[in-house]
Amino acid sequence: MQILYVKPSNSSFVKIDQEILEKNFNTLVFELKNQDNKFLYVFELFYLFIFCFRKRKDISVIYTRFADYHAAVLAFFAKNFNKKLVIVIGGYDVNSIPAFRYGAHFKKFRSKFSTYALNNASILFPNSNALVYSTNSFALKDRFKLGIHQFAPDTTAEIKVIPNGYHFNLSPQNEDVIKENYVLTVAIVENVRTYFIKGIDLYFKCAELIPEIKFIAIGIKKEFIQNHKIQIPANLEIIEKLTHSELQAYYQKAKVFCLFSRTEGMPNVLCEAMLNKCIPVATNVGAVSEIIADTGYVIDEPDLSEIKLLVEKALNSNSEMKEKAKSRIVENYSFEIRESQIVKVLKPLV
Repeated sequence: MQILYVKPSNSSFVKIDQEILEKNFNTLVFELKNQDNKFLYVFELFYLFIFCFRKRKDISVIYTRFADYHAAVLAFFAKNFNKKLVIVIGGYDVNSIPAFRYGAHFKKFRSKFSTYALNNASILFPNSNALVYSTNSFALKDRFKLGIHQFAPDTTAEIKVIPNGYHFNLSPQNEDVIKENYVLTVAIVENVRTYFIKGIDLYFKCAELIPEIKFIAIGIKKEFIQNHKIQIPANLEIIEKLTHSELQAYYQKAKVFCLFSRTEGMPNVLCEAMLNKCIPVATNVGAVSEIIADTGYVIDEPDLSEIKLLVEKALNSNSEMKEKAKSRIVENYSFEIRESQIVKVLKPLV
């Protein structure tokens, strides 16, 4: 029997799970490609159901990421054709922040689909305990709850926390790259929602407060900046888009990596930066404090004076701190650890 892997994107963490599944199981892959076009996306969801129906005799397990519209379609199919559905929870799918129009549960219509998927899955793989049930005290003045149990309290799915995993394939020559005294952040920002959710406003203000230090922001659309007439500090450089190898070069040279998000699950950019020996300074949301532990600095409140202080501490940290940051990821978040945990759960089902 086969595992059907339904990919909602082709991002690095989605590819990691594909690699795990194809290495250990007879895997069939279906990639969703039309999510930016609502009309085509609806037809693609119909086709997804038809595809599953045609393959119903060959598949025993369906595996996907995010409890969203596509997962609801898969849940309906799995429920009616006696298949096991595994959903990897990422964060957006168990969150709602109306002030920023963020989260799968921000709108009632979408929330119904997400909740249906959560309630009818066989197994849920959140990548951190924060996505099971937690409180966010950073994003807004008032605290709010998020997680699987917040939006699907009656789910009977087995919940197994499995952190993301990473390959540690830095070449020997890259290990010797000399760190430069600049600050880096990475986020795909194309609209107001992601600008605030990723805390880019706080990053820009922090750059203003430390004018003698170079700050770099990768992934922000310059057109968005221009359209919204956002002032860029003189010491801040914006780079719109880089290849993965080009991005690695910036990780390797940056001394400090900042992540000022107002909500997160398990942020890949943070882990990748730490793997490249960046000293992390990040907000206390999602799995951030667990990832960083004692290898960097965690921001508890959106207070600019505290943020400035912690960034300056990171800039003045000794070389031992950067080694600890890398070791933290290598020892706790390897590809092999994630692989063994996923295989252990899925093997009895196939």
